[in-house]
Amino acid sequence: MSLERKRFIVVSLGDTKSWGYDEQTLPMLLEIIDSSSPDFRVWTHVGVLANYLTSPRALKVVEDVIAKAERLRDADPRFTTLGIGLAEGELSADFDWLGRLKTDRKSMRPLGEPLNEAVRCEREPEEYKETLRTLRERVHSMV
Repeated sequence: MSLERKRFIVVSLGDTKSWGYDEQTLPMLLEIIDSSSPDFRVWTHVGVLANYLTSPRALKVVEDVIAKAERLRDADPRFTTLGIGLAEGELSADFDWLGRLKTDRKSMRPLGEPLNEAVRCEREPEEYKETLRTLRERVHSMV
């Protein structure tokens, strides 16, 4: 086990005012997240939390995920309470000797404050947009 701290972009898609999602609606959120190939994701009936190692490519993927989630919220009345949360920062996680995130059951899932921040942001209707603007500036300065 190689526990390291690395920067991640965290996206949270969750129900902000209801009881969560059912067997018909939750798969729709999972499809959006899974089509983006996150480095790690976890879900409950309330929503989905996805982690992407911070990079310019990951930022483009996250922008696409957010656009799909916004379209779903606008088009389907079952998602009117869909909140979108976004955060970026260091998470502690297990990585293999090649630097890839370990996702097996024995490994520690990514942990850290950005996870909480993304879920908190999900409750603020437009906060993710400001976070996305800031993230664009930060990631593009990495290049």
